[in-house]
Amino acid sequence: MGGRTSGRIPLPRWGTLGTLATVVFMMAVSIHLYPGLPARVDSAEYDILRGSSDLPGWAVASILPAVSLTMVAVFSLVSVVGDRFHRALETPTPWSTRSLRRVVDLFSLLLALLLAALHVVTLYEVAGGGPSLPTDRIVALTLAAFLVGMGAIAPILRAERPEETPAARWWEQARGWVGASIALVGVATGVMGLVLPDPTVAAYTVMLMGPAILVGCAVPFVGDREWKKEPRSGP
Repeated sequence: MGGRTSGRIPLPRWGTLGTLATVVFMMAVSIHLYPGLPARVDSAEYDILRGSSDLPGWAVASILPAVSLTMVAVFSLVSVVGDRFHRALETPTPWSTRSLRRVVDLFSLLLALLLAALHVVTLYEVAGGGPSLPTDRIVALTLAAFLVGMGAIAPILRAERPEETPAARWWEQARGWVGASIALVGVATGVMGLVLPDPTVAAYTVMLMGPAILVGCAVPFVGDREWKKEPRSGP
């Protein structure tokens, strides 16, 4: 159809730059705290490093920055391969390219900030210079902030042509509810992280993400379901 643009899978340029900036920050923290790290770290001794792995200090200082760099590579690969895949099949994504770019940018940046926060908390814990609050509560609150952020990002995603199909009209009504449901899971995570004797239990609220999204998606099915009706054209 003339005048229409197909949705594309965009490269998260600003998200990539933001992620690289957080990697630089994490490496600066690693360099600053590295002299205080033990040569070997028994992860069983630290709440944030559960398990029985015996890790060298340099691994603890570099693993999360490496994860962030891997995330940049994965997002870039998905953008390039996914876009070519859709072009080859001549099946453009249903999402608005502009909104999808904003969502991917914000999500990648939000995930990078989560990893950076966990990196700082981990190194301070291992180096013995941790914050005044218990590490496990800080981690729970960081996860809560991440989930609330995801809830704020979800409604940004919009269809390329919101009024064209029932599915697009359904998403226009559902996206706000989906975001609110995810944000409520984040709020619950934060409350549990603050009040429970064992704040690490709050991490299990992540399992509520799926049901919360389904609830948000189901809301448009309640009521008159106007989104199923074709919009009127002209007088």
